[in-house]
Order: sequence, then structure tokens, then C-alpha cells
Amino acid sequence: MTEPDPKHRFHAPELAAGEVTLSGGEAHHALHVLRLKKADAVELFDGRGCWAAGTITQTRRDSLLVTVGAVHGPVDPPLPRIHLAFSPPKGKRLDWLLEKTAELAVATLQPICCRRSVAAAGPDATGCRRWEAICASAVRQSGQVYLPCILPPVAMQEFLSSRPRGSGLIAHGGPATPDLAEALKDWRGDELTVLIGPEGGWTDEELLSARQAGFAPARLGRTTLRVETAAVAVTAGVVAIWHRNHLVSPSVNPGV
Repeated sequence: MTEPDPKHRFHAPELAAGEVTLSGGEAHHALHVLRLKKADAVELFDGRGCWAAGTITQTRRDSLLVTVGAVHGPVDPPLPRIHLAFSPPKGKRLDWLLEKTAELAVATLQPICCRRSVAAAGPDATGCRRWEAICASAVRQSGQVYLPCILPPVAMQEFLSSRPRGSGLIAHGGPATPDLAEALKDWRGDELTVLIGPEGGWTDEELLSARQAGFAPARLGRTTLRVETAAVAVTAGVVAIWHRNHLVSPSVNPGV
């Protein structure tokens, strides 16, 4: 039997001690990308904070059986908990956004429909499974045990009126807008909701509504960023600022 390898990790939503079947994209990755075989060691995670070591005991054309010992966890979710609400870009740019923000351990992904949105606000049932598969692959690769929660799409105004009050940022490139570090210099919370607008930018009405709902504007740099670039930049920046403000090393962040 081979030694456990950090690359040999797979998402198993129904993780439990005993026998677990992997199918679909996870089985394809195991069998046809990594070319694993019977008796190879793997690690499974359920996306909700639990994981377990296991051994492949049977392989088929499009599935495999893993025998699992003790299931560990759940561990606490990674901090900070970033709730990312964004107007989805089109095509592969959306895939890139999902992959990279999942690697950065966002807690939730909330598609929103804005006045200038260029794509559908969010996925149907088939698309949602695809979003989940992209996120699962990113979480698998990055060594995490939590998947982002993918929420149903909503209109911008509905999102603003229904979300719980708490710390929030809206990415906005106005010249008088404070940069991200300045906007968060006094932030000591563990959760933050971030709004990323469409390619055409926010309307004046949307900016006003967001500010009235408690979202502080923040500028991400001197250049105009695409939606997916802004989503990754703000997520990485928030994580770095949270660690600085809390004087905690990222290496001890639980769940990462």
C-alpha cells in the first residue's frame, strides 16, 4: 500500500466510517488522472469540516470503493468567514472566480443580479452541481475540509433588504473611495460580507442602497478590475488584513 499523499484527497459528501463509494468527477480524478488502484491510501473530506483516512478496496470503470476508519472533526470553519456576493461574469472567467475564491476559503458564494449584469444571476440545478464540482476540486487541492456554501441567486435589492446586519464592504473604484486597508483598519470581527459589482459597474442607486444597508465602499487599487480579479483581490486582501488586525499567523488558522 502506498503512503498517504496530500494530493490524494477526495470530496465524499456522505462520509462515514465503513465503506464509501466515490463516483463522478471524484472517481474520474482518482482513476484516470492520478491512476490510483486497489490498496492505495487516500483521504476523504465531506466539505462540512470532517475528514478520514481510507484505503481503496475496489475499483470499477467509473467508481471506486474506499474503506474508511475513524472520521475526524468537524473542525471549526476557517476565519475570517467571508461572504462573497457578486454579479457573475461569463464563461471561463466565472470558473476561475469560483476556483480561486474557494482556494481562499470563502464561506459563501452569493450570485446577485444587478442593473448592469451581463450574465444570468446564478446557476440552475445543473449549473449548481457544476459550481460545486469546481469548488470541490479547489478545496481538495488546497488542503481544506470546508466547501463554500453556494446560495440561490437574488436581485441586488432583495439581497440588501434580507441580509443580517453586520460588517460589509462594497468594492468601488471611485477616486475619493478609501482603499481596502484603510476601510478595514478598525475591523476586529470574524465575518465580512463583500459586494462585487458587474463589468459595467454599480449604478448610483445601487451604491446608495448599499451604503444605506451598511456597506462601506472600498477601492482595490488604481486600475479597473474585472469581476473575477476583484473577487480574488478583495478576498485575499481581507484574509491578510484580518490576520494583521488579530495578530494571528495564517498557519494556525483552524480548518485551513
